[in-house]
Amino acid sequence: MSVFEIPELPPMKVGANTVRGRSYYYMQTYTHHYDKTLKRNVRDSQKTVGTIANNQKYGLIIWRKEFLEQYPTLEHFNVYKTEKGLEFKAIEDEINKAIPFQQVKKLLGGATWAINKALAQTGIGDALKEVFYKYRRDLKIASLINYMVIRQSCVMHNYEPFSKTHHLPWFKPLNDAQIHNLFKSITHDDVMHFFNALNRQIHKNKGPDFYKNNLYAALDSTSISTYSNLGQAEYGYNKDGDTTKQINCLMVCEQNTGMPIYAKTYKGNVVDVTTVKKLLTDLEVIFNYKNNSSNIIKPNIVFVTDRGYDSINNMHEFLRHDYHFLIKSKLSAKWILDIVDESRSNLLNDNNFDIFYEHHSFTQAITYKYDKTPINGKNKCNDTEVKINVHIYYDENIYQEKYKNLRFNITNAKEEYNQKVDKLYACNPTPTAQELTSITIDNGQNFIDLYCCFDNKGYALIDADKIQKKLKNAGVMVLISDTVTDAREAYAAYKNRYRVERNFEVFKSTLNFNRPYNSNDRAYNGKFLCQFIATAIAILFETRIKNYEKTLEAKKDKVRFNCYSLSRIIDELNTIMLTMFKGGFYFDEIAGKYKTLYKALEIPLPESQYKYETENFDSIDEEPSRCHAQLFGRRRRGTLHQLLPLTSRD
Repeated sequence: MSVFEIPELPPMKVGANTVRGRSYYYMQTYTHHYDKTLKRNVRDSQKTVGTIANNQKYGLIIWRKEFLEQYPTLEHFNVYKTEKGLEFKAIEDEINKAIPFQQVKKLLGGATWAINKALAQTGIGDALKEVFYKYRRDLKIASLINYMVIRQSCVMHNYEPFSKTHHLPWFKPLNDAQIHNLFKSITHDDVMHFFNALNRQIHKNKGPDFYKNNLYAALDSTSISTYSNLGQAEYGYNKDGDTTKQINCLMVCEQNTGMPIYAKTYKGNVVDVTTVKKLLTDLEVIFNYKNNSSNIIKPNIVFVTDRGYDSINNMHEFLRHDYHFLIKSKLSAKWILDIVDESRSNLLNDNNFDIFYEHHSFTQAITYKYDKTPINGKNKCNDTEVKINVHIYYDENIYQEKYKNLRFNITNAKEEYNQKVDKLYACNPTPTAQELTSITIDNGQNFIDLYCCFDNKGYALIDADKIQKKLKNAGVMVLISDTVTDAREAYAAYKNRYRVERNFEVFKSTLNFNRPYNSNDRAYNGKFLCQFIATAIAILFETRIKNYEKTLEAKKDKVRFNCYSLSRIIDELNTIMLTMFKGGFYFDEIAGKYKTLYKALEIPLPESQYKYETENFDSIDEEPSRCHAQLFGRRRRGTLHQLLPLTSRD
């Protein structure tokens, strides 16, 4: 055992200060001299060199960094302020001494173990630690994410009792005010820094080869209804049909895994089509690929979007920012309709029938011109050429379904109309033309006006030409892309957009994040980041369960999880308890379906840990780094991270 000499320290005294009714105690050094006139010692100067933990007059002293550098031997001691003075205890002795099993308590730990391991595996834990290490915000944020996933709620006033029954990265309960202050402390720059750090972690984990192939990323948005007075809350087109104010949320997710890789909120009255330029600007900051010091390879992203993002301007923005796109085009654009008409004979050729997807497909490659570097106030020069692939699809089943429905509605309207004509003739065998043309029906009059003609007696007849004109492009779908040349690949990529729609479903319904009640914009910014991460973890669990069900190993295990919802998964894991004591913790025995569930989630089985712990950590208002170094010494930095697996380095 090492022996260290207790350092000789300068004279010290205890100082006190009160802030918002809360007292703080700190240690001060001072110098003095004897004043012959006053005939007493007079202090020349004083300097704060540390604080006393837990805001108590007596207890562990947390030294400042500058003072530690002046007296480096202090790092080997825990120094306590007592009534008698300073008491020095060697850290090594305190760690190695036997700690009796006392203060034992049972906590729910199975679900939190899985969530925190998932944070580590995805790189989210490391990204949180990089951005939010100061004041241990990373551990507090991780704990709030645990709460959101387990309780499937964004109502934070229930967090404090929750934290007392669950094993969390941050073991101290947080009240409403502390949580609100934590959310407020997360700035827009913090969020961008987080996404940048996350992408670096993804790049590190997957390697540069990952970016050689196309990375299909689904891009979509949804509206979040709210009763709050947030700055982004505005009346707009609500996709859920609500009449309240809304905040729009945009999300980008990797289609292969469903994992969200970026999200942002914007004003509720902003339409989807105008958001692309700002999104691509943000991605340049996140990937930071123009800055070689970041060592980030720009992913070969192909953005897959719905018709809400179909515009010439958006297509130009993708091209100008060197991002690829696969956009479902509206059939109202003239240049698209012209290409469809020109390609119709090729499209309907039996040789272009895809037996797998049961539709016809044809690709028309065109040369497209656009302005690479537009200048405000000057005419477009269209000086840049690019190849655009127009993928056209025709589904006979969709056409027949639309034709059947339209014909049914027209026939019903025609019969109802002709019955009224019969009644008119029954009352008057020679009605006037004005009387015949004034006949209307309550339901379906538009079908009469649009798709019917009339005989010389005023009876309605179905006009087949009008129906054919209406259904000319029924069953036709058009996808345009600058990089995807194969029609089947393009169709498969577009169909996988359901993953981002599922993400929104999880975000809004499963996790109940649909109605934010925040009254502070800064706080909502931080809360949304936590909600985004919680959604990512929920999607990860769902995806891994589904993938496991497809394996041969799942058949051998004879345990089926395909009917497990996120709630069911969490409920099962949350039955696993751990016993916590002063020297560490251990889990209950894990066997049967619980062992298989961890395997399906690709999470290692929980491990017991026996180590020295202390609860003299900083609060949200304190500087943690000094406290952390004092409690464990520099060699033991990060012990709390070892307690729960928040980072991949565990």
